[in-house]
Amino acid sequence: MADLTESTQGLVTLGDIMEILPFEDPIVVIAVDGATLYTALESALSTWPAQEGRFPIVAGFRVEWDSSRPPNQRIVGIWEERIENESGADSDSDDAASIHSEHSSGTSTPVQKHKACKGDLVSRDPGGKLYKVVTREYMATGHDGYEALKDCQYVGGIDDEHGQIMSAIVRKYLLGSQYVNSLKAIAAKRKAEAANAARASDGKPPLSQHASDRAKARWKDAGRRVIARVSRRHNKTNINNALKATDTVEMSSVDCFDGARARKGGGDSSGNDAGDNTETRGDLVVVAPVVDGRLKNFGVEEK
Repeated sequence: MADLTESTQGLVTLGDIMEILPFEDPIVVIAVDGATLYTALESALSTWPAQEGRFPIVAGFRVEWDSSRPPNQRIVGIWEERIENESGADSDSDDAASIHSEHSSGTSTPVQKHKACKGDLVSRDPGGKLYKVVTREYMATGHDGYEALKDCQYVGGIDDEHGQIMSAIVRKYLLGSQYVNSLKAIAAKRKAEAANAARASDGKPPLSQHASDRAKARWKDAGRRVIARVSRRHNKTNINNALKATDTVEMSSVDCFDGARARKGGGDSSGNDAGDNTETRGDLVVVAPVVDGRLKNFGVEEK
């Protein structure tokens, strides 16, 4: 991420995403063995406590290190991360336990309740198990202290020509999630309205009054293909579905930037900013920091 330290609470705008993730190099996937992973992370942690861009952001692994040790000798161990749900269900299962993150507006978003813990120890020996590592092309080509990665091979067809920039991926996920959540809200609202109308008419099903409105058109077009299998929990399946939605469905209903107007030279229609729509805000994804110990420093005394 960019060298930013200020943190505020509120809505995340496109400008915020571009400021936090201003990089124009694509995200790539490379194959890394255990020895390379240790070497790369040793270099990434070697300049601590200096605040440099090389300091790692880790996911999928549990890293224990000791900042009191000499540089390049600081890593105690690296483990594959294993996710355990308190219910015993798979981390991507709809049966997984969940908690609700409350919004200031009074609504809430279900967030998967799980515990990340150590899995198998990553071997320091070269030529062993290969791991798929997602990173920026800038670091994959050896910059920012990651010289160990420059000879690693691209995998999965996601190389410097086919990868997307990080800000675009984050924006697609946020828009896609909001769109899916908006459809779910429409479905729930119509179900409640139908139930109330049925009770009012002595059990007879009510006649449709809005068969051609935009909301129902969107529901028919995308809802049946998406809503049935998507919950609002933050798991891998729903992240993938949110990203796919932005590739197949028009996002203008949830995107506050009026692209058509901008292409005609009219600029952004900020006067009708969707971000000011209180109904839409209830469908936004909640993003909050969590301390989960995936990068644990034993050289600092816990307060």
